[in-house]
Amino acid sequence: MSSEQLFDPILAATEELERSAINIRQIHGALKSLTAENLKSLETNSQRIQEATAQLKLSHEQKTADFAAYEAAMLEIEAGKQLLDENKKLLGVAEEKLKSSADSLYQSGLLLAVANSQALLDHLTKLPNRRLFIDRFNQTILAGHRNKTYSSLLFLDLDKFKLINDQYGHEIGDLLLIEIAERLTRAVRDTDTVARYGGDEFVIIISNLNIDQKAAVARTELIVEKVRKSIAMPVTMGTGDDEFVLDPQCTASIGVTVFLYEVGDPKSVLENIISLSDKAMYQAKQAGGNQSRLGVCG
Repeated sequence: MSSEQLFDPILAATEELERSAINIRQIHGALKSLTAENLKSLETNSQRIQEATAQLKLSHEQKTADFAAYEAAMLEIEAGKQLLDENKKLLGVAEEKLKSSADSLYQSGLLLAVANSQALLDHLTKLPNRRLFIDRFNQTILAGHRNKTYSSLLFLDLDKFKLINDQYGHEIGDLLLIEIAERLTRAVRDTDTVARYGGDEFVIIISNLNIDQKAAVARTELIVEKVRKSIAMPVTMGTGDDEFVLDPQCTASIGVTVFLYEVGDPKSVLENIISLSDKAMYQAKQAGGNQSRLGVCG
């Protein structure tokens, strides 16, 4: 065997080792390159994970804050509901008190109206009393001054009223006064005033008759006669089997003053007109009653 033949396997083996070394170096280089890329990718991914973790942490913190705000808002709502319920209760109490106050005010108004009515109206006949009559007379004086018209005052005193009262009793006497009040009211205009002056005395104010004295007197005479006849009509009391006609029959003596506006204190003017009418009434009564006497003032 030659020396060349002896080294051929060694040479082949050496070449194979060299090729293996080259492959190993290539593989090592590839692994090194792959490792660098993996490390870079791992770093990138790690950074992303950190960012995602930070974002998640912020999101969690925001949600935690939002939840806390939500709970706080719910507490506020509950507190608001409680306050609303309390206010509703207070409103209900206030409404009850307001209703009670309104009822009290209404009752007070009714009482005041009744008091005013009692202060201005006669309790028996419900006609104006002397106080309201004076007010109406003053209004008549002012209207007469403004319109330059005559008015008249009738002063009436019932004839034989005491006899009727003594014979039939005060209850029948009161019913008679009520009946006479209704007849007087029907005998004059709604704009005129019929008042109970006291006892069995009545006064009537006939306002704004006429600017002419004679016409005013003529008109007054017609009214006075209508009033006299109205009172003189028989008065029937009771009903059915208890019905009876008053005997003696009630009549009235009437004193009349036709007047124009007088300068002076209203109280003095009224006293003067009342005095003149009262004197005329007594003249009618002295003449036998169921009559009238008329005078003119102004």
